[in-house]
Amino acid sequence: MTSPMRTLTLREWEPRSGLALDAAERDALRAVFAAQVQPAPGSESTFDVRPQGRIGALQIGGTAVVVEPKIAISNVVFLLGYSADPGRWREDDARIGHATDLTGGVVELFLLMVERALSQGLLRGYRSEDADLHTVQGRIDFGRQLRSRPGQYLPLAVRRSRYDVDVTENQIVLGAAMALDRLNVRSPHLRHRLRRVIETMADVSRLHFPAGQVPDVTWTRLNRHYEPAVRLARLLLSGSCPDLRIGTVQARGLVLDMAVVFEDFLRVALREALHATPREFPTGDHCPHLFLDQGLRVRLKPDLSLWSHGQCTFVGDAKYKRDPGPGRSADIYQLLAYATATGLPSATLVYAQGPSEPRWHDIPAAGVRIGVRHLDLAVPPTVILRHVQSLAAEIVGQTVRQGAA
Repeated sequence: MTSPMRTLTLREWEPRSGLALDAAERDALRAVFAAQVQPAPGSESTFDVRPQGRIGALQIGGTAVVVEPKIAISNVVFLLGYSADPGRWREDDARIGHATDLTGGVVELFLLMVERALSQGLLRGYRSEDADLHTVQGRIDFGRQLRSRPGQYLPLAVRRSRYDVDVTENQIVLGAAMALDRLNVRSPHLRHRLRRVIETMADVSRLHFPAGQVPDVTWTRLNRHYEPAVRLARLLLSGSCPDLRIGTVQARGLVLDMAVVFEDFLRVALREALHATPREFPTGDHCPHLFLDQGLRVRLKPDLSLWSHGQCTFVGDAKYKRDPGPGRSADIYQLLAYATATGLPSATLVYAQGPSEPRWHDIPAAGVRIGVRHLDLAVPPTVILRHVQSLAAEIVGQTVRQGAA
């Protein structure tokens, strides 16, 4: 007889004391959820646990470990949906805006975007492949021929182009669909839709994408309709759907890093409010090279930056945490570095939680002003976007004043 599944439920950022954990559960909380886990005082078998900013559900052995978000699950799904497809968030929110199960809500959102992309048929494209053939198809790769078969004429090492569905976009979407299909999705309807997507992509290579190594996609008019689905799939594959081994125990689940979700949402929402392109309001990895030192060794990658003709006109950073108050200076130091490197007179720090009133830190020796703002993610989506619009208006005001100066 199968023993019942044990469920360990925690809440994001809230400490719990005296929890009985086995080694696999303890290690999973540390490795997957990045939780602080310390032995309880005077005990060798119980632990004090404080989750950080990673949420989700993980099945490890006979235990389901759940870390609930501090905001409504429907708001988490909104952040994900808006980041992937800001133009259609109202339509998607009307369908899944009352999600109460994180896994189900994310799977439903993913399926909406994938099915929308596939409504025009599976994407096809040209790709290069190496092959060993007895007839010439494509171009002979003389270098590979000489290395692998010196002095032999057949088979020929060739590089040829293929036009089919086995393209990067489909591989990314399929990888995410397969990862979600391994989860404990409660709804039979969602499980059926997931498997239908997988079956539709039967001719697409099933690849494993290690966290942080999901390939980039160049968007054109031919594949633009795939962009929302691929953007969400990339997030899910970049460490959000762990399928790993904790010691000798297999662990599977859906885990979201809310710091990444918040940063991605804020950047996309500001980009939309400012009517900026990804090139003008890039991610940190794709912004023009920015260095703090003259030797070009200390590179900076701000979360938020606005560029015009190669010149940075706004710089900021997103912090998914409560504002620690003016007495904690590490975040201010970081923004001061950004302002120094860009030569801007101001920089803006955006926290996910804190008092509604903004504040400024004037730094006379550097001639820099650091603004601190707060974006409450617990309010309805329309209110969140209204606050983003207010921040965008402030950014426009800063750039106008700098231009006038």
